[in-house]
Amino acid sequence: MTDEDALSQEIAAAYYDDEITVDSETFQEFVATTYYDDQLKYESVKQLLGAETAQRLRLLKADVKDEPLDIAAPRQR
Repeated sequence: MTDEDALSQEIAAAYYDDEITVDSETFQEFVATTYYDDQLKYESVKQLLGAETAQRLRLLKADVKDEPLDIAAPRQR
């Protein structure tokens, strides 16, 4: 079992035991922290928290690490 598998099981267990909910601040902080610590991949964060929150976390992580992101420019209307 990989660390990511163990982490996924830990998240699922806490969620299903009603210890935390997807909308709870505790859950979102847990996911963000594990993502920042490189224990969770972007796609997993996207599935757990939604695309908008995942993108925000991705931008913050890149800013903290001072890494440029390859993001397309917004479409002009």
